[in-house]
Amino acid sequence: MALVANQRVFIPKTLNDALNILRRRPECIVSAGATHLSLQKDPLPEDRDIVSLAYVEELSRVFRSDRYVDIGAMVSLEKMYDLSTHVVPRGVRQTVKDIGTPQVRSLATLGGNICAGAHHLGLLPILILNDSKIELRRSGASRWIPAGRLLDQDGSPALQPGEIVTRIRIPLDRWNIQETRRLELGRGFGGKDFSFCALGAVHQNSIEDLRISICLGGARILQSRTSDAELVGKKLPLGTRDVSQYTATLLTALELPQEYKTSFLEHRIRNLAAAFLFSLNRD
Repeated sequence: MALVANQRVFIPKTLNDALNILRRRPECIVSAGATHLSLQKDPLPEDRDIVSLAYVEELSRVFRSDRYVDIGAMVSLEKMYDLSTHVVPRGVRQTVKDIGTPQVRSLATLGGNICAGAHHLGLLPILILNDSKIELRRSGASRWIPAGRLLDQDGSPALQPGEIVTRIRIPLDRWNIQETRRLELGRGFGGKDFSFCALGAVHQNSIEDLRISICLGGARILQSRTSDAELVGKKLPLGTRDVSQYTATLLTALELPQEYKTSFLEHRIRNLAAAFLFSLNRD
């Protein structure tokens, strides 16, 4: 990140102060941990000042109830990973672990991660899959939205002028089996990432609910609720035939974009989905 001479940096100490600044100057760039901004080689626009949320204590709180955990937008990824699975779901912690080094995670924040648009580094898919909600606030107003509505079709945060992400609410009372994997696809795919997310609700030796999704190259998330529904209600253990039928149906239903239709990636998706389904038998 390169500042220019005429740019100002506002450092509010309270959330109200931050929202009031953004009400008066909605064009400001909001900075959380600044890890995403630091990757930009070009100078920031000269006509846009910066509001740093680094010292807004209200945004660094974590609250847990029996049904959900609320995590402030300024909570660092490293702090999230340090919390136990009784506070942060296993799939979310596992995703956090795959993001950068401990040094990067100590600077990067949850809010900054999910607002980095098409270049986000992996948390949004798992938050969408488990029905997380996001609190958005601006001066005089607040609202909650599903995590899946945070980004617009271009992969940018769909925020109103002067609005910021303040809290992320993650449900705790449904999924007892969670798995995420993040892989680099290599030069053949432009160095883009691939992430696999899976959630299972297993009770009394039966699959009560199942969700599997993949994320390709940033913000493109693919999921087939129809394929998942075919296994809901199935008694465990699942047999090889059940798993093979599901993985074949899943690949067809996902409708991979043409540039991703390779035997390597299809084989990878099939194996990850099969491994997760067989893991349900061990619960």
